[in-house]
Amino acid sequence: MMVAMATLHWLISQSLFAVQIAVVDNNGTTIPDRQMATCGYSTIALIFVLIVGGLMIIALLVSAFWKLTYKSPVVSFCSAAISAACHPGDQEGKRLAELSLMWGVVGSCDDVGHASFSRGEVTPLITGHFYK
Repeated sequence: MMVAMATLHWLISQSLFAVQIAVVDNNGTTIPDRQMATCGYSTIALIFVLIVGGLMIIALLVSAFWKLTYKSPVVSFCSAAISAACHPGDQEGKRLAELSLMWGVVGSCDDVGHASFSRGEVTPLITGHFYK
């Protein structure tokens, strides 16, 4: 999408441009009354802008209906869920990026489970249960 966006911006910059027209007489001198500044356009570049823009919209619609295949929940902007996922507990002093991890329930307290990334055994989340 970033490459398509960069290409789209470049095509737009090539499709619209400023033009200054100066009328010159037979002696090579410009006639000041006949000078004009206007906006020019390239039809081919505009056609490619429409094609690339249309393909980007189609890609957006296709990705919007794409089903997520991993079990890690999408927490959006819920800071409690993000915090819980970022604090999985003791991992033997190693950085999480260096370990093989799984997402699931790592423990519970007062009938509220704790879902997080863990190197150890995890159990799957159950629909209807509360997790922190």
